Amino acid sequence: MCLLPISCGSRHNIAAEEEEIPLKYATLLKMSTGDGYTRVRIRNPWDTTGILHSYILVPDSVPLKDHYPEGTVIRTPVKRGLIFSSVHCSLFDELGAIDAVAGICDAEYIHNTTLMRKQKEGKVSNCGGSMAPDMEKIVALSPDALFLSPYQDPTPYAKLKELGVPIVECADYMETNPLARAEWIKFYSALTGKQSTGDKLFSEVESEYLRLKGIASHVNKRPKVLTELKQGDTWFLPAKSSTTGILIEDAGGSLPDIAKGKGGSVAYSPEKILMNAADADLWIIKYYNNTDITYNWISNESPVYRNFDAFKNKKIYACNTSKIWFYEETPFHPHWLLADMISIFHPELGIKPYSGKTYYSNL
Repeated sequence: MCLLPISCGSRHNIAAEEEEIPLKYATLLKMSTGDGYTRVRIRNPWDTTGILHSYILVPDSVPLKDHYPEGTVIRTPVKRGLIFSSVHCSLFDELGAIDAVAGICDAEYIHNTTLMRKQKEGKVSNCGGSMAPDMEKIVALSPDALFLSPYQDPTPYAKLKELGVPIVECADYMETNPLARAEWIKFYSALTGKQSTGDKLFSEVESEYLRLKGIASHVNKRPKVLTELKQGDTWFLPAKSSTTGILIEDAGGSLPDIAKGKGGSVAYSPEKILMNAADADLWIIKYYNNTDITYNWISNESPVYRNFDAFKNKKIYACNTSKIWFYEETPFHPHWLLADMISIFHPELGIKPYSGKTYYSNL
């Protein structure tokens, strides 16, 4: 009992000596440096008054100390990471840390050629699906960190916690601004020991995004943009303050007036969407299919689609994510998606998609 105040006091003094790492956009991430470590705190996306997880990143070149601020200690750079999502696999590759990927989940959704080759050669372990990973393979892999996207209900990865391996909760997808999510590059670059590469990458992303946004901000007319297809009796429309909503706005477009709410998507009935967005100028769709969809396919899928002006005027632009690296590239390169959107919304501006970065194509 006598030791408790001393321990807490020591942690308080240590934290007081930290220097904050400035972040411009990320709202769920806070980083600071102390004596021989970097502290990372992730705000709980579902209760922003609390902390989802705290990490203490300690370079393996320095000995561990007896006292650190409260958090999960991770030795860096991570050397044997198990990556649960394709987007983080691609980022590791771009940071020059592809050799730190020892295992993957959901391999069928990964397009990265280097990882696919290494998996075939037996150098990267396929640990099954992200929602039901192969625990035996994970134990055999002996990873030093698990990178996964957290959920409000932690049940899906409860068994993973029993392994005693640090779990890096990749909550970047819960940010509600394109540059906010991209800024998480700084966290992942710190984990992989690639800080200078990560800082340079984010600086380039930010600069290009703001440049393109500035060009599109001067348009005189903003086309109304409808998104996605209905799922059963529900049609999800991105909120105007969501990542997708902000991207559409920054590209010189506008969502239907009913697109309200903060972050994420809002569920509506198809009838509600038809009532408020039948006059949409453009319609952008993402889907996963072995073959590309057509206007005939859309017409046969549901008669309601035929009532939209964008269908009648053949102004539907679609992205087949089974062939296009949408989810692997755009989260940490929102400027690539922004350029593609501007080229569709405002061809008169002369903005062309980056080489090989055309995501949406007219059907």
